[in-house]
Amino acid sequence: MPDKDVKTLSLLQRFRLMEREAREADLKPWNFHENGKWYGEKYDKYGLTRPLQTFCVFAMIVIIAFGIWTLSGPL
Repeated sequence: MPDKDVKTLSLLQRFRLMEREAREADLKPWNFHENGKWYGEKYDKYGLTRPLQTFCVFAMIVIIAFGIWTLSGPL
């Protein structure tokens, strides 16, 4: 990236850059510990940790709400 702060790019562009680096790194799927450290560093580098956490919390709330709604039975 030529002298441009990656955190000023859009979220999709940052994910694309990280995906490109992952393909170049040739990560092996069975190396969970190494892959986790690698992705952790990249998420921090591209500023994607907070958006990922936000999405996961939102998904968790939706899943829990749907489960409560489903288990509550007919109204």
